[in-house]
Amino acid sequence: MQPERFKGYHTGVDVEAGDLSEDVPVFSIADGEVFAASEVEGYGGVLVLRYSLQGETLLALYGHVDRSSLTVSVGDEVKTGQILGFLGEAYSEETDGERKHLHFALIPGEHLSYLQFDYWDSL
Repeated sequence: MQPERFKGYHTGVDVEAGDLSEDVPVFSIADGEVFAASEVEGYGGVLVLRYSLQGETLLALYGHVDRSSLTVSVGDEVKTGQILGFLGEAYSEETDGERKHLHFALIPGEHLSYLQFDYWDSL
């Protein structure tokens, strides 16, 4: 998507939903546990889940979510395919002023860093 407002290293993928006016659900990719839920500069609403896949611990970051729509809380167990909440509205605080899309990243281990762009502050 151009023009991109951020510069620098960007890990993860952006799943575009700008052409959808209805609520877009965000699903868990595996069985796991809710690790964090917060507002983070550059993402708006963020949900982080901890998964154990093939013996490896991974954190999954779901960015640009509407935190008021979350159906889970920190510490909750989740199942594959479970609805976690919905994407934030385009160009709102929920998406940090960005278009309607999901930013998704898998982070190996259990160390959470939001340093996915070159200017981030950690939580």
